[in-house]
Amino acid sequence: MSNEENTNVSESNEQDTEVLIDSEDSADTEVNAEPLEQPQESAPETDITQTNDDFTPLDGIEAEEIPAVENETPKAKTASAQPSKEKIVIFSVIGVVAVAVIALIILIATNVIPLFGDRGSSGPADPSENPFSQEDPVTPSEPIQRTTTGTSQYDDAYAAYPQDTVMAYAGEFVITWDEIFIGLREGVEYLKSLTEDGTGWQEMGPDDMTITEWLLPIATDRALELKAIEYGAALNNISLSAEDLDELNTGYIEMAAQFGGEEEFLQMLCEDSGFYSKSLFEYYVHTSYLMDKIFSELYGENGVYLPDEEIEEVIAEDGFLMAKHILILKPEDEEEHAAARFEAEDIWFQIGTYEGDDFDLYFDGLMFAFSEDEGGLDSHPEGYLFQEGDMVPEFYEATLGLEIGEVSYVVETTYGYHIIYRIPINYEVVPFSLYMQGEERSLRHLIAYHLFTNDAQEWKAALDVQYTDAYFSIEVLDIFS
Repeated sequence: MSNEENTNVSESNEQDTEVLIDSEDSADTEVNAEPLEQPQESAPETDITQTNDDFTPLDGIEAEEIPAVENETPKAKTASAQPSKEKIVIFSVIGVVAVAVIALIILIATNVIPLFGDRGSSGPADPSENPFSQEDPVTPSEPIQRTTTGTSQYDDAYAAYPQDTVMAYAGEFVITWDEIFIGLREGVEYLKSLTEDGTGWQEMGPDDMTITEWLLPIATDRALELKAIEYGAALNNISLSAEDLDELNTGYIEMAAQFGGEEEFLQMLCEDSGFYSKSLFEYYVHTSYLMDKIFSELYGENGVYLPDEEIEEVIAEDGFLMAKHILILKPEDEEEHAAARFEAEDIWFQIGTYEGDDFDLYFDGLMFAFSEDEGGLDSHPEGYLFQEGDMVPEFYEATLGLEIGEVSYVVETTYGYHIIYRIPINYEVVPFSLYMQGEERSLRHLIAYHLFTNDAQEWKAALDVQYTDAYFSIEVLDIFS
């Protein structure tokens, strides 16, 4: 065998492959709905957000993982969840509201599950260069007056403060009660979901923290995440265009139609997600859309602007391997195992005789002609991109023992006999463990989002946050009980 392809004998045992199928349903009907309004420059609103280091979705809270709370700077806990290893951090940049049926607009923000350690941002613009800085101090924007558009079981809790009560100033932005309320409501809903009948949630949480000390910092941080996106947009001179707003208006009208009309849609938003006003919902949608636009401007669609060298730096210590293989399955009858192995060895000998100048094409021809990993051929024709723990140990160890461009001898697993060809990492491939969870974004795209969340964290850190007396008067149990 020639062409930089060397043969390496390595024995191992077992690999598993599956194909995940996702489906989505949608319906459209006509309805008369008021289009979304253009965002007002002074409008202060908030979001139910998800991010990495400082910020977490409430959906991921475990009772034993509690955020540290400091006196006047509420902070949320660190999010970390692993499919199979500690280095896999689940985070999201700006998760809006978990209403699946309106995911196209409300859930514009995406759940990002990168498999790499925390690293610095690729550095779009320096967050210390405040885009709002002037010779004279900036006067914070006035809270927007909103019209209530629905009712829910939380009406009394919502009425604890006037909806436009200023709870905090973040630079030139303001955070109002209705923004904090949405985060608190979600936290209470989450705690109720952990009980059998929705009661007893008041007793949950850490022994050394009150419910307020636990939930309020998380709700606050979610509101700050939206302000950080606005800040980052101004910092990088990015805004929504007329075409963007038209697209959002169209999406809003279509969504309202699916629920029988605008009134019914707004009532659903209030009952299911805590949006007591249309304008607050508009703000969530606009800011989430803006987040996607900032990402595209800074990193390109699917992270195309991100240089390979930067990807390589991010994943340097994460142990990614990539390989193709030819699998001959073990027959159920053990007496036929020897014949299956002989077939695999025969293919291996064919590989050793190759003397052409395009080994990749040659191996692919054999793989598609003989491999019995049918699911893998359909879902991973470019090969598997994986880390330790993603594949069975024998397959992983055999691949690890190869140099890029080398082919293993026959590797036996409980599934059959593998001939493994280690190849360079393809950044356009979805990591195998994430593919098995339904992820469709490539490694390049995921890393770009990872870096983007670092940018968002820097923008949030650059906000000068000051809390009002009203904020420090919030008592979650009094309000929600």
